[in-house]
Amino acid sequence: RIRTLALGYTFRPKSGNGFYDNMRVYAQVQNPFLFTKYTGFDPEVSSTGGNNDRTAGIDYAAYPQARTYTFGINLNF
Repeated sequence: RIRTLALGYTFRPKSGNGFYDNMRVYAQVQNPFLFTKYTGFDPEVSSTGGNNDRTAGIDYAAYPQARTYTFGINLNF
């Protein structure tokens, strides 16, 4: 599983008289990839709480962990 993937870049104007001092553009994805041969939704999800060894690995069709996308821009003046 890849839990978090983040990319960002900071832009700085070449001359000091620009509209902004710097600008950062970024994007982040939580839970983008899961590599497994498990046939259910997610082998890490347990609808019984996961504390019982007898039901470990049985998800009872529980929903997988959410994939979350975040995008943003930070401007510094």
